[in-house]
Amino acid sequence: MHIKLRSKALLASLLTIVALAGAPTATVFAGYAPSGRATFTCNTPTDCPGANYVVFNSFTNAPNYGDERAFFDGKDAGDTSANGYLDKVTVHDGQRLTLRVYIHNNANPGAIGVAAATAHNTSLQVLLPLQQLNNSFAAATVRADNANPVAVSDTVDFTAATPFTVDFDTTQPVQITYRPNGTGSFVTRTLPGTSIVNANHVLNANFGDWNGCFNFSALVTMTVLVHMPSTPPPPTPPTPPVTPPTTTTTNSKGPAPTQLVNTGPGEVAGIFAATTVAGGLSYRWMLSRRLSRQ
Repeated sequence: MHIKLRSKALLASLLTIVALAGAPTATVFAGYAPSGRATFTCNTPTDCPGANYVVFNSFTNAPNYGDERAFFDGKDAGDTSANGYLDKVTVHDGQRLTLRVYIHNNANPGAIGVAAATAHNTSLQVLLPLQQLNNSFAAATVRADNANPVAVSDTVDFTAATPFTVDFDTTQPVQITYRPNGTGSFVTRTLPGTSIVNANHVLNANFGDWNGCFNFSALVTMTVLVHMPSTPPPPTPPTPPVTPPTTTTTNSKGPAPTQLVNTGPGEVAGIFAATTVAGGLSYRWMLSRRLSRQ
């Protein structure tokens, strides 16, 4: 498996994953966290010393990926090529997107031993935005009980000309591409034990132990759906009641008083009925804001 090297914009400060519930309202930028964590480099494509402790996705020049801190991206699901993944995806109504998460435990078992290099209770969580916005982002977090830092995260941006929502397509499997036992060719299989909750906006997966070394790196892919709810037309204002004409008559004694013309009980009742309906009309406008950030 070879994954095309690509870069990702880094935020000076990244909103934590908890911010997804807070729905900041500003321009969205993709970024990873913790942004200041220790990083590692390969001296050559075959010489990558790694870490002497468990840490995920912190190589900046991984031979098969590039900057591992930028481990979450997406593309149109119709693109079945190996590459084409982006940090910012322009979306449209009814579109299916493939989201991808890269996972690599950077611990070096050759330096610290297999046991010390193994991550325990390793898990993945992917959160999708809940509110309807023109710009939003999804976030992925990889964590393990004995990792340092315990959790690392990254985001992918979505943008459109009109507000939209995104949710997981539960008709499509969540898949993992990996080397069984860290040897041989890569295989792609349905990832067991995943759960999608919170109205199809949260994906959870637990991998248990995850060995250190590039041989155990993997990709997890999932499908999401884009929805652009139709915008209701503006309300039609009520028709005001019609004021009946008045008649003025004259005689030798001067002008007659102004009188309301009454052609029958139906017309008079209609005037009051129209007034009642007009007075009782009301309209409400609702506008949702969700998950953007500066």
